[in-house]
Amino acid sequence: MKKLYFAILFILFLTISTETVQAHPGRTDANGGHTCRTNCPSWGLGYGEYHYHNGGSSGGSSGGSTANTAPVQTYTAPVVQQPTFTPLPTSKPTATPTPYIETDMDKKKIFKVTNVVDGDTVKVSIRGKIETVRLLAIDTPETVDPRKSVQCFGKEATNKMKSAVMDRFVKLVDDRSQGNRDKYGRLLRYVYLENGTFVNREMVAQGYAFSYKQYPTKFLEEFNKLEKQAREKNLGLWNKCQ
Repeated sequence: MKKLYFAILFILFLTISTETVQAHPGRTDANGGHTCRTNCPSWGLGYGEYHYHNGGSSGGSSGGSTANTAPVQTYTAPVVQQPTFTPLPTSKPTATPTPYIETDMDKKKIFKVTNVVDGDTVKVSIRGKIETVRLLAIDTPETVDPRKSVQCFGKEATNKMKSAVMDRFVKLVDDRSQGNRDKYGRLLRYVYLENGTFVNREMVAQGYAFSYKQYPTKFLEEFNKLEKQAREKNLGLWNKCQ
């Protein structure tokens, strides 16, 4: 029993001696460290160097050593782009009407004949509007006047005008001496085919119309001569309506 007791004491002595060899003199503070003041070089320390014993805390220092401090990283939240919205119109936009663009044919006063009323009156389409045109300087037998019965050679004159201009493009020429329209609102015009044929003149020359003497025009003298020639040759109405 005594041998066991002395063995334990011997082991405790060796343990205390080893710690003494590994540590230099001096008390430790609350952090488990202290500043070296005695035999510092023999312990691998500098005089006044603060160090720890037995794994003490690395809290602060009062000597030469300074604890490493890791840099603090800050987090910046990404900027989220907010969507933009275009406000809806509060009212429906008003449609702008398409302006009429004058064509080359309009500039040349060339328009399509859509209907033939009688031997001296036709209808044409002018810029999308149907206009009635009364041929200047001629007069043909009546067929549609409600005040008069159908006159001799009236239908033949109407058919002649249809064969000449119906569904064809014609050039309309005004005469300032006669005005733009008559009392019925009809346009007053000379009518020419695209090939240059003067329709008013041909109606008189071929015996399908009279020279209109009641409303004299610049062609009155010429048309009077053509009427006389047609009568002398018994052309058209001069042959049928004697």
